[in-house]
Amino acid sequence: MRNNLKEKDPIELHSIANEIAELLDDVKSIRYYEILINENDPDELLETARYVAGVDKEGGIRTNKAIYFQGVLRRTGYKTKFRKTY
Repeated sequence: MRNNLKEKDPIELHSIANEIAELLDDVKSIRYYEILINENDPDELLETARYVAGVDKEGGIRTNKAIYFQGVLRRTGYKTKFRKTY
C-alpha cells in the first residue's frame, strides 16, 4: 500500500501536503500533513482529502473537513497520531 517514499522528491511531498491542507481548509496544520504523508501513502491521503472535500461540497460534514478527514483515516486503519521526538 505504501509507496516507496525514496522515489518521491521532498518538494513533491511538500506540495502534496500543501494540497491536502488547502483541500481541508487547514493550512495552519501543514507540518502535520507533512508528517502524515511521511508515515502513510501520500497518493492515498490526497485521494482521501479530495473525497472529504467532495463530501463537504455536498453538505455532508457537520464538523470541519480536517476532523472528518482524520476520522476517515482512523476508520480505514491509517496512523494519525505521532509522538514528538527530541
